[in-house]
Amino acid sequence: MLLRRALALAADDSPWRPRVLAALSLFAVVTGAEDVAELTAAAVEAGERDGGEPLAFALLYRAEVHITEGRLDEAVAGIERARSIFASLEHPEVHSCDQWLGVLSARRGDLAAARVALTQSVEGYR
Repeated sequence: MLLRRALALAADDSPWRPRVLAALSLFAVVTGAEDVAELTAAAVEAGERDGGEPLAFALLYRAEVHITEGRLDEAVAGIERARSIFASLEHPEVHSCDQWLGVLSARRGDLAAARVALTQSVEGYR
């Protein structure tokens, strides 16, 4: 895969490394790659150095892994942190964080909180 080649070429201190790892994390999550947990953790670690958008995406993708593992408290913490970063950047993906928070609220049985978060997500995308 081209992204894995890009990762191999990106030095540890390259400003591109967090972006490549975040992109790899996305593909790992949606394809169910065996190394998804390792990739998302590496993406968060790389993103911590520079912050911003790559970190927010990495946190969101790692949260999706946490959800599949049943680690809902960690997922919520990651999504809330990603949401804060996206909000500070006035990035439209802040609404996807609201959507995930709604999904998590529903999984926990808090349908009122789910409705609020999901409505906020939909209205934010309008």
